[in-house]
Amino acid sequence: MSKWITSVVLKFFVGVIFFVSPQVDAAEPASDIDFIGRYPGSVMSAFAESEFDSVKIPLSVNEYKKAENFQSITVEGRRSVRIYDVPNETSTLKVFRSLEKGLQAAGFETKLSCNGENNGCGYFFLRSLMSKQAIESYYKYKFKEFYNLNTGKLHIFSGKRLKDGKNYYLVMVVAQSKYARVMQYSLDLVEVQPLKTESLIVTVSKMTKDIGESGKVVLDGLYFENDSAALTDVSGPALKIIAEYLNAHKALKFLVVGHTDTKGSYNYNQRLSQQRAQSVIKALVDNYKVNAESLKGIGIAFASPKATNNTKSGRSQNRRVELVQVEAF
Repeated sequence: MSKWITSVVLKFFVGVIFFVSPQVDAAEPASDIDFIGRYPGSVMSAFAESEFDSVKIPLSVNEYKKAENFQSITVEGRRSVRIYDVPNETSTLKVFRSLEKGLQAAGFETKLSCNGENNGCGYFFLRSLMSKQAIESYYKYKFKEFYNLNTGKLHIFSGKRLKDGKNYYLVMVVAQSKYARVMQYSLDLVEVQPLKTESLIVTVSKMTKDIGESGKVVLDGLYFENDSAALTDVSGPALKIIAEYLNAHKALKFLVVGHTDTKGSYNYNQRLSQQRAQSVIKALVDNYKVNAESLKGIGIAFASPKATNNTKSGRSQNRRVELVQVEAF
């Protein structure tokens, strides 16, 4: 995500806004989103980052009897998700209003604000709002009792912020299912941006050319969840093209090679790169009928960089998956 000019974040009480330094706790999985911060006393329990993702932003509630009236927009760009536990609070409405005031003070224009009591946030709203991939990747096992949030206290906010010519959309959920012991809230932020030119999906002609000339090709257009082997939905077009090439060359054998940058230990990155290679093979075999016997996945971490790991751009190039033609396994 591009850096914000401001170097402070917001923490909120009802009616009061405090400016404090960004919170970074070594015991937590990630830092707060730069300009938002957190509710006092809350503890980050999960996070996710995606370089490019598609997100539905609600503009109205999803009414059971008038589902056709549901309004939303879909935006694409860099996605940041943070999920927090709020162990010392009992009023979800207090937490929601406090965070809502802070977001508005930070420049977010309210698109939707709803109180879930008496189905005020719609019928199974979150399930309708989230794609299956987003639920599985971001929420199902991290936001406690996600599928049962409508049985308890639920509040949802969506907003838009324009800063330095860039659009940011955010969906916030504050909730506590009647089955959960602790209240939680999530911040789901999208920095709207087009897919970068260097990340355009691979083509059949490029695959044919590169493999013919060098015996390998970078599989551009594949995206994974942060620190995960899970492919995102936007990888679909690239997978389809890769499968088209492979199904047209069934007699050939290929290594699917996962690469990473140098963030983290070699052993960690070797496992991650191996898992990502296997994830690509599984998607190709399960969804596009590619012959599993023609592919073998390996992970080599950061052993073969494409560019320097000392810059953000270089690290981005090094996080990749390649297809390498071989004679035999």
